[in-house]
Amino acid sequence: MPSNQLSRTIRSARPALLAPLLALSLTSCAASGRLSLPDSTRTEPTPYPAIPDGDVPCPDNPARRCLSDSQNGSLLRAYDAALTAANEKLHWLADFFAASTK
Repeated sequence: MPSNQLSRTIRSARPALLAPLLALSLTSCAASGRLSLPDSTRTEPTPYPAIPDGDVPCPDNPARRCLSDSQNGSLLRAYDAALTAANEKLHWLADFFAASTK
């Protein structure tokens, strides 16, 4: 069988192969009831920290202002706190959905 014909045969067979799996998945969902939604505070995005205006002259262009070492350190700590908060939400959601599927 030429590869083009085989490819068309596979594409036309996909819906027939997927239909029983879809039917099984829908029947299992119907038996378990409706999944409750988590509180909206658990799913809202974690905001990025604000980047401050620079305090010191930039090395390559003294007319511009760059972040000082202390500003850079504070910004890195703020990004770390935002990432930690986002990861905590993800861990909570993973636990929530794992408990919902039991």
